[in-house]
Parts: sequence; structure tokens; C-alpha cells
Amino acid sequence: MSFLARSAARIGTLVIAACGGGDAAPAVPAKGPPVAAIVAPSAPPTWVVPEGWRTETIPFPLGFAPGLPYRGIEELRFPKGFFEAGDDWYFSYAFIWYVLAPGPADADALERDLVAYFQGLAVAVGGAGRADIAAHAFSADLEGDLSAGEVRGTVSAFDAFKAQAPVRLGVRVRGVPCSAAHERAYVFIASPRPAGAGDAVWAELERVAAAFRCP
Repeated sequence: MSFLARSAARIGTLVIAACGGGDAAPAVPAKGPPVAAIVAPSAPPTWVVPEGWRTETIPFPLGFAPGLPYRGIEELRFPKGFFEAGDDWYFSYAFIWYVLAPGPADADALERDLVAYFQGLAVAVGGAGRADIAAHAFSADLEGDLSAGEVRGTVSAFDAFKAQAPVRLGVRVRGVPCSAAHERAYVFIASPRPAGAGDAVWAELERVAAAFRCP
């Protein structure tokens, strides 16, 4: 059994873990094919969890965004204060997609993926009948060459966990080399904070992202 199948078998329901207060975010209903139908990378990635942060692993297809055309896992790293609108770390986090090739091809593909990701997350958490979520213009504007380095830009998302309001995120995405030719890994960091050179939150997110290693 592959690493992903073993991981998926341990996840009874898809839950995005809340950071701080020991609470868990609302459960996201699982969708997609059964675990046995998922073909996946064969070894776990290496990614240290920073002290005080929380982690979650979710198999593709993601329950809240089943249209994303990937097979593998998403791993997330949440800092304390993620859900507190007044905290420096509000809605700031890192996640990876460790998937079978080919993965997202370029910035345009990532724009489509991130719109589906954040819109699906808001609807799954807030409910399909929410007029404010339905009215929100989810969008992504990314630039850069994913094959040569980093893609970065902004995403217009919606915080359906706590603030119940739109949130504009700065996003950076980079590909990470994997030893197996049939595997791809992508590291994402996101925050609503201005991305100034001296910002401590962005600097820490970069350190967390840099610690990821693909097998």
C-alpha cells in the first residue's frame, strides 16, 4: 500500500485544523473516489512542524475542491493566531501539494486552481446557501515562471471560519525537485500581510517553506 493510501486510511473525515485555542475548524465533507482508487506518490515528504504550529494532511481529490485534477496529498502548517483577525498571523500559513506528474503547468493553471481551492473551502465551511460567499468575486492574479522558480501574486478569498468576510492574500508558490520523475511537489505560502522585505511573518513563512523536502 502506498504512503498516500496509508495516510488516507487514517483520515476518517477531512478537517482543516484550527490554530490556537485547541479547537478544530468545521469539518469539510469528504468527496471523491474511495481510498483504494487513489494512485499516489510512494514515500512521505519531509517537512518539520515548527514549534507551536499545527498540521493536517488531506488526500487528493480534496473534499472541498474535488475538481482539482491531481492525485497525491496536501499537507498544511498552521501557526497559532491563524484564526484571530487581530493577530499578526491571521490567515497566514503554508501548505504543499505532493502529487503525481504532471501537476499544475504554470501561473495560469495555478490561478484556476487557487480560485477553485479557496472558493470550495469557503462554501464547504460556510455553507452553500451563504449569499455573501456566493456574491464574493473569488479571483487570483499570479505572475512568474513556475518551471524556472517562483510564482507570486494575490488571491481574493473569503474567511468563512471566523471573520466571515473577504480576505485578500499574498501568495507565493514554488516547485520543489523530487527524485522520482513521476512526482511533483509545490510549496505555497499565503498571508494578508504586506509583503515587505522586513516583515517577520513573511520571513518565517519563507523559512517554513524552505524546510520542505520532496523524497
